[in-house]
Amino acid sequence: MANNFRSGFVGKTFIVGKAGLAHRDKYNELFPTDPDGVSRFFATVDAAIGACTANAGDTILVLPGHTETVTATSIAHDVAGVSVIGLGQGSNRPTFTFSTAAATITVTAANGMWKNVRCIANFADVAAAFTLGATSTNFTVDGVDFTEAGADLNWLNRIVTGATNNASDGLTVTNCFSHTIDLLGTAFISVLGNLNYLVATDNIVVSGSTVDAGQFLTCSSKVLLGARVRRNSLQLTGAVSGATVGLFQTGSS
Repeated sequence: MANNFRSGFVGKTFIVGKAGLAHRDKYNELFPTDPDGVSRFFATVDAAIGACTANAGDTILVLPGHTETVTATSIAHDVAGVSVIGLGQGSNRPTFTFSTAAATITVTAANGMWKNVRCIANFADVAAAFTLGATSTNFTVDGVDFTEAGADLNWLNRIVTGATNNASDGLTVTNCFSHTIDLLGTAFISVLGNLNYLVATDNIVVSGSTVDAGQFLTCSSKVLLGARVRRNSLQLTGAVSGATVGLFQTGSS
């Protein structure tokens, strides 16, 4: 099973699931260890990413009901061209709980994707679910839910680019849902460096924040060229009647 083109994927397919999950054994039978000794089955996403080959079209399928606790260093998306896709529907999708203020999924490789997973803030002022660093071009976040475990267990941002200009060009954020209740939340997408070809479409953001800043997109004085920001919904439930800046976007364009 060195190639899984028949399943719709070009490269190898890896499976992530903890012991005890429904049908785990069946998946293990479908994706046994390769003849070259490379395992196909892992307990964490980071371990599966480490087994992938850069730009080979490898895909990681995360089983329904899988859970992981995210720290500042537990998940590094550092292999280019890897897609992480959650299986399941609703609350049965893979769930990643962010347990410290610095907890984040770091992205330092190009052409990556995360799709159909749940991200939950479970600590005060979690800086971001996804932190994009150097060489994180063309990264996609699709169909991801961002929620909070409760009061003072909150996101500040959901997706943050690095400060290096154009290091995250081609960032695509589509079909996501963000519901935050804390008063101190800031942007759904925070752009810290010049960015070309941002795509942000069909996202729903519900924010209880009272922070006087753009609740969907902030970009300070940075330049966004060729951005496509369409069909997004921003619902503000916090007391922001005294806001002095744009509530949807703050910064240049």
